[in-house]
This record gives sequence, structure tokens and C-alpha cells, in this order.
Amino acid sequence: MKYALFDYYHGPNHPRKFAEHIEQWAFADGFMNYAFVAEHHFDGDFACCPSPGPLLGAVSQVTSRMRIGALGFVVPLWNPVRLSEEILFLHDATKGRLELGFVSGINDPAFEHYGVEWDTKGELFWQLADAVVEKIDGKVKTIWFASRDKNSIERAAVRGWSTAQWVQPKLDVVRTLFNHHRGYVTQAKNQTPITAYSAKSMSVRQPTKLNASGAKHGLVSGREFIGPS
Repeated sequence: MKYALFDYYHGPNHPRKFAEHIEQWAFADGFMNYAFVAEHHFDGDFACCPSPGPLLGAVSQVTSRMRIGALGFVVPLWNPVRLSEEILFLHDATKGRLELGFVSGINDPAFEHYGVEWDTKGELFWQLADAVVEKIDGKVKTIWFASRDKNSIERAAVRGWSTAQWVQPKLDVVRTLFNHHRGYVTQAKNQTPITAYSAKSMSVRQPTKLNASGAKHGLVSGREFIGPS
């Protein structure tokens, strides 16, 4: 089992916040395997990181061990060329440690502000995500996809993407979705044996404070775990 930090980037922004989160990730580099941040827009005090790139770029310079990434980029709100450039830049900045995550979006008001129709986000996501994957040309080996829609999980699995789930409220729901994902990954492998699949599963639990050492550094762990599917 491997462990990851999931940074919600909680609370209102203030002059020290960015630096504090960089310090937390630098501390986590000593014992975590992965660390992720989510792209969120207009979410008030819940999560306030509208652009994961600057944080990941800064963190890449103070970490050397753990793999880092966005989980995920809200693909329908991006121009695919712009997002591809962002990903490739971060791939170089992290010296190949970048983990790439895609999401279709959960915040209706964000789509309104960006001028994107909420009702069209489903198919738009797949069109844009496939375009991005084609443009980055295999530079990033693992792509994460977070969704509880079984049809979307199937589409991700046959592409060889990994899946991530938030354990809320019941683990049984997550276990069912993981098994569904694994079944389609296996099916895709059997149908196209020449393709290299490295799909994994990750569940995210509610944040809890670490031990005294972690609390001293102000680090909050999402207590996430990653395991092979």
C-alpha cells in the first residue's frame, strides 16, 4: 500500500497561504508517495486553488521523492492546447514526477462564469481529454480520473486510466466502483494486449491531523491510499 497527501487548499486565501502549503508538501516529501491538489473555482472556503500549475511548479522545486500532480484539472474549462502546454511544462519541472488527473467538474456556477454549458460537459470532457492525451504524446504515464458514473469509469478504464474515489459515505460504494473499473481494465488488456496499461485505484478519506510531528508543521493528511488494480 502507498500513501498520498490530498491538499484541498482549504480556507480563504491570504499572503502566507501559498508559502504554507509549499512547506507542507516539502515536509510530506519525506514520507508520502504521492501528493495531489484539486482545481476548484468559486468554492468559497472549501477549496480555493483555481490553478494547480503554479503550486505544482513551486512544489517541484522543494521536493525530490514523491510524485505530485493535480487531481484533477477541470478539463471542460480548458483549451486543450493550453492544458497540454501546462502539463508538459510541469512534466519537465517535476523531472518526470508529474501525476496527471482529469475531472469533468462538479461546480455548476464555475461553468456559468466560464461560459461553458453545464449540460454539455459530459461529451465535451471526453473530446477535450482525448485531444490533450494525444498532444502530450505519452509523456505522462499515469492518468487519474475521478467519477462515480459507471459509464464514465468504463470509458476511462478502456483508455488505461486509473480511477480515484472519495470515501463518502460508504466504503462499499467505492469498492463496487473499483471492482467495476478493474473488470474493464482487464477486458481492455485482453482485447488489446499490445497496449501498456498501468491503471491503479485510489480512495480519498476525510482529512485528519497527523501525529505531533505532523501537527507541528501544520500538515493535514487526507489519509489516502493507493493500490494496484
